[in-house]
Amino acid sequence: MGSLARALCLGLVLAADLAAAGPSVRLRRMVVIGDSLLAGFSNGGLVARGLAGQRHGAAALIARQAGVDLPQPSMSRPGVPPPLRIVDANHDGALDPHEVRWRFGIGFRSKPDREVRNLAVPGETIESVRDAIDVGDVAEEILSGNPDGRTS
Repeated sequence: MGSLARALCLGLVLAADLAAAGPSVRLRRMVVIGDSLLAGFSNGGLVARGLAGQRHGAAALIARQAGVDLPQPSMSRPGVPPPLRIVDANHDGALDPHEVRWRFGIGFRSKPDREVRNLAVPGETIESVRDAIDVGDVAEEILSGNPDGRTS
């Protein structure tokens, strides 16, 4: 079982345990460590709002079901990197080459001073969260067209 599946199963078990325990059990705080699924990464990017946004990600869903607040590092539009979009340039209703495009621009943390408890990062695994990562290297990789910031 991959780390993504393990993390999702752990969250679902936690939510099921809380639901079975009834109203007397209260989860006070939730901290998320994981990969893209738990970070709210969708359509090739991170963005706070919209159907493919962080507000509708797996971690946010589990937090809502558990009745606990989960402050996230919400990204402003158009996202980081901007999520993919489909442009049907010839209006034929079919997906042709070059009709899936990145949105123009880049988003930033909408509240950079906010203390967050969703520490999930797209491209990470349970094993890699202990690795030392140089922020400059990651930024350079993203700007060079490698949206997950990895060289391998």
